[in-house]
Amino acid sequence: EELGRLMAQADEVKQISQGVREILQMFQEMAALVDAQQETVDNVCHHVASAKEYTGEAVIELKTALAYQISARKKMLVCAIIIVIVLIVIILAILAAAGVFNKN
Repeated sequence: EELGRLMAQADEVKQISQGVREILQMFQEMAALVDAQQETVDNVCHHVASAKEYTGEAVIELKTALAYQISARKKMLVCAIIIVIVLIVIILAILAAAGVFNKN
């Protein structure tokens, strides 16, 4: 009877030992997962920082592009006005040469 009780205790100790080993294994796997996830988190942080920097640069580029666009529109307007004035002068010169402005 004492032998049976000792055998039962030995079985319980084996079960506890197996449970502890399983828990240790789970903690080791968890640690490996955390380490692997940390690298991913670090990469994400790096990419977010890069995106923030690129976005800041893009804002500056967009402001510069807007200034160039406004300048180009002003230049096109000036060119269009000059062309209209030149056309009016040419038309007036042709009409004057044709004698349209003569009162006789």
